[in-house]
Amino acid sequence: MYYIFNFINVKNKIVYIITEEDIQMVAQKELERQLLPNEIDIIKNEIERHISWYDIIANAMAEKLIETQEL
Repeated sequence: MYYIFNFINVKNKIVYIITEEDIQMVAQKELERQLLPNEIDIIKNEIERHISWYDIIANAMAEKLIETQEL
């Protein structure tokens, strides 16, 4: 299986990844077809550009940990 990128890698433990298979599954549902290799590269670059891993982690902490401490 070809991995598109590691979303968060903490001490070599992968927390989340998106695979080419994941991208193709979405393409099949949304476009009713598989993507070509050059289209996968375009989508891969857009995914990497749009995901702010720091903000996602900070938001998850704020929502789940800080919220819990306030109770």
